[in-house]
Amino acid sequence: MRVIKSLQNEQIKYYARLKEKKYRDETGLFLIEGEHLVRMAIEANCLVTLLVAEEDIENYLDIIEEDKTIVVTESIINKLSFTKTPQNVIGIAKQNIVDKKEVNHVLVLDTLQDPGNVGTLIRSALAFNYDKIYVSESTVDVYNEKVVRASQGAIFKINIVKKGLKEIYRFLSNNDFQIIVTSLTNNSLYLEELKSKDKFAIVLGNEGNGVSEESLKNASNIVKIRMSDKIDSLNVAVAGSIIMYRLMEGYK
Repeated sequence: MRVIKSLQNEQIKYYARLKEKKYRDETGLFLIEGEHLVRMAIEANCLVTLLVAEEDIENYLDIIEEDKTIVVTESIINKLSFTKTPQNVIGIAKQNIVDKKEVNHVLVLDTLQDPGNVGTLIRSALAFNYDKIYVSESTVDVYNEKVVRASQGAIFKINIVKKGLKEIYRFLSNNDFQIIVTSLTNNSLYLEELKSKDKFAIVLGNEGNGVSEESLKNASNIVKIRMSDKIDSLNVAVAGSIIMYRLMEGYK
C-alpha cells in the first residue's frame, strides 16, 4: 500500500479536481464517499482507488486491496470530502458509460435539475428492473455527489447514458419503443388507461417546466397520474417511481 501525507501531493490534487464536472467528464472518474458507496462500487467492479485514513485502517481490512489502496491523513480525507463530518474512507470510481443497445425498459430524464430527484429516480429504476437510463445533455450531471448519494449506490448497477434528446429519440424510434411522455395536459391518458408494449421508454421532465417540446413531439402516448383535486402535481421523483412501478411487467 502507498502512503501519502501531503496535501500538496500531485495525486491528491488530481483527485480533488474530480469535485468539478469538467474533470469528471475528461477522466470518466468520480469521487464516492463513505463505506456503503465504496462497498457498492467494489461489488459492481467500479472501484479504481481506495483512500483510507491511517487511524481507521483497521476498520476496512476486508475491502483493502494492496494495489488499489492509498493510506492518507485525515486532512487529505477532509480535502476530498463533500461533507462536514466525513467517514474516513473515500473511493475513486469509474463511470458506467457503456451504451447498452439490447434493452427493453428505459427511463429518459429530460432536463431534470434537482440532484436528489435524479438520484432517487436512478434508485427506483434499478428497483423496478429497468435496463437503462438516458439523461439529456441539459440534465444535472449524474456523477454530482448529491446524485450519487441519493442513488444509494444504484448508480453502479444500471446503465446510464448522456445524449442529446434528438439522438435519444432516434434510437428509441428506430428500435420500435413506445415512448411514454408524462405531462399534465387535457389530452393526456390516465396511467391506468394506457396499454403498454413490451418495449417502452418513460420520459420525465423538468421539475418546474415539465417535458420539452422535443419530447412531446416524439411521444407515442402522453400520460398522467390520477390524483385528488386537492393538489395539482407530484414531485417528479415520486411520480416517476409510481409510473415505473405501474408499467413494469410483473408489477401490474
